[in-house]
Amino acid sequence: MIRKIAISLLFLMAFINNITGIEDFQSKCILLYSIETDSNLYEKNSNQVWSPASLTKIMTFIVVDKFIDDKNENVKVDADVLKPLDGTGSSLAYLKAGKQYSVQQLLNAMMIPSGNDAALILANYVERKLNLGENGFVREMNEMAKSLGCTNTHFENPHGLYHENHFTTCVDMLKIIKRAIKIDLFNSIVCKNSYELDGKILKNTNKLLDPSSDYYFEDCFGIKTGSHNQAGYCLSSIAKRNKQTYICICMGAPKFDSNGNPMEKNFAMIDSKELYNWAFSKYRVLDVSSKISKYSEIKTKYFEIPIKLKECNSFALVPYGKNLSSLDVNCDVSEISEYSLPIKQGQKLGNIKILCDGKVIKNCELSAECDVSLNFWSKFKYLFKKFVS
Repeated sequence: MIRKIAISLLFLMAFINNITGIEDFQSKCILLYSIETDSNLYEKNSNQVWSPASLTKIMTFIVVDKFIDDKNENVKVDADVLKPLDGTGSSLAYLKAGKQYSVQQLLNAMMIPSGNDAALILANYVERKLNLGENGFVREMNEMAKSLGCTNTHFENPHGLYHENHFTTCVDMLKIIKRAIKIDLFNSIVCKNSYELDGKILKNTNKLLDPSSDYYFEDCFGIKTGSHNQAGYCLSSIAKRNKQTYICICMGAPKFDSNGNPMEKNFAMIDSKELYNWAFSKYRVLDVSSKISKYSEIKTKYFEIPIKLKECNSFALVPYGKNLSSLDVNCDVSEISEYSLPIKQGQKLGNIKILCDGKVIKNCELSAECDVSLNFWSKFKYLFKKFVS
C-alpha cells in the first residue's frame, strides 16, 4: 500500500513539474522571441529596468559598424585609454599597449572573450576619428537606442561595467539585437567558439557554443554574455531548429547564493537552454495566411473608398498537434466613414487575433499601407459606378 502511494506521489510530482517547469527560472528578466512569427513566446519582467553588463557591447558593435566602414583600419592601443579599467577586475582580451590591431580584430576581441579593453579602444578611436568629443561615443549609443525605439535604455559606457544610470530592459535589448543581426560581420563573429589573437586562443564566454561545456546547445549560434555583481549573469542568445529561430534574453540570474557564496552554475545559460528545449518541443511555425488574407482591404462606409491594409506577418507559433482547422480568427476593424478621412500611412485601424483553443497565439495590428483622402474624384468614381450599374 505504501509503495502504491509513493508511486502515485511520484506521478503527481512529475505531472505538476510538467505544468510548472516553464515558470521555474532563476533569471529575473526573460524574453523569448520568435523571429519567424515576430512574436514573443515567453516573458518574465521583460519591461523591468536592469543592468545589462556586457550585453552593452552589442550596441557598441552597432555604433562602431555605423561609423567605421573599413574594418581593416588599424588602431594603436593607447595605455592611457585603458586606465579606467585598472582595479575593476573586468574581463579583458589583454591587448598590448603600443600595438596596432585592425578594427575587425578589436571587434572579435570585444565580442568573443568580452574584452572591456577592446570596447574602450574602439570607442576612443571612433571619438577621435569623428571628433565627437569626450563621451561622444556613448552619446551616439544613446541616440542609436532612441532611434531603435528603446524607451527604457540608457548607457554610460561602451563596455557595461556597473553604473547606476546604465540600464535597459529585455524588450529594448531585443530591439538592439534585431538591429545587430542585420550586420553580417556581427553574425560571423558572435557564432565563434574561439578566436586567435597575439598567439593566444580567446575563448567565447558564451558556453552554449562550446561542445566541451555542460551548457552546450548545438542549435545556438550566438550572441553575447554579460555579468557583474549588480547585474548577475546575463545572456542574449539565438538558436535555430527545424525552421524555427528564437532570440532568448535572460538578465539577472544570481551570481551569489543566500549566504553570499559564488554560485557554481550560470543560470542565465541554464534558463536559456530550458526555454529553447521547451519552445522547440512544444511549438511549430504554421503559415496562417489563408486565415488572414481576406483582411487586406477595407472600405469606407458611404463612398466605399478602398483603404489598403499593410500586410502583417502570416506565421504563428502553434502547439504540436494543432493545425489550421484548430485556429479561429477574430478581426476587429474600426468602422471608417468619409468623416474619418484623411487616413495617414501607418495609422492603426484595428487588429486580427489568431486563437487556438480560445487562447490568443498571435495578434496582428492592422494599419493603412498608404495615405487615403476624400476628394472630388473619389466621389465621382463612386457615383459613376452606381450610375452605370
